[in-house]
This record gives sequence, structure tokens and C-alpha cells, in this order.
Amino acid sequence: MATFAENLKNIRTEKGINQALLSQKTGLSQAAISQFENGERIPTPKNIQKIADALEVKVEKLTEGDAENVGKTVLMRTVKGMSKKSIDELNKYAQFLKQQDNL
Repeated sequence: MATFAENLKNIRTEKGINQALLSQKTGLSQAAISQFENGERIPTPKNIQKIADALEVKVEKLTEGDAENVGKTVLMRTVKGMSKKSIDELNKYAQFLKQQDNL
């Protein structure tokens, strides 16, 4: 199963785009693109969309096979800075959704 990093690098190279050009098209640094491709970082949802747009693919194509890992990372970024009360509410909702998945 491919990771986000592998998908990004494969799609970028298949389209004949180097990291510098992708950097220009997205407004992200070339260092960030390199870190994404090396699996050192996962971009924010906003930056994933920028990358998808620049590569002219759907977000799902980039996250294919790694959506769970990307989703967990994005969720952790979202939770950061939330109040304990909000995190508790989010956890309750997550438990509800998990039960719905098991129906």
C-alpha cells in the first residue's frame, strides 16, 4: 500500500514536474515538498489541496492507500490548542461515529 509521500513523488515525476516547479505552483517551499516526499511531514489539508490542484489530481489520488495515516495527522493538528471540554466533546462524537461504523 502506497503512502502519501510515495503517491506525491510518483504523481509529480509522472507529470514531469520537479520539486522547484511544484514549489512555485503551490507557494510552498521546496524544502517542504522534499519533506512531504520523504515522509518527514504530512501537509495540512489546505496544502494537500494546493498540491492536488498544482498536480491537477484529486486529493484522493494523493492520499490513496494512506488516508488513515493522513487523517490521523490532520486530526491531531486540529485538536492541538482546543480546550479540554472541546476535546472531550470531540471524543464523544468520535465514539458515536465508531459505533455507527460497526452497525
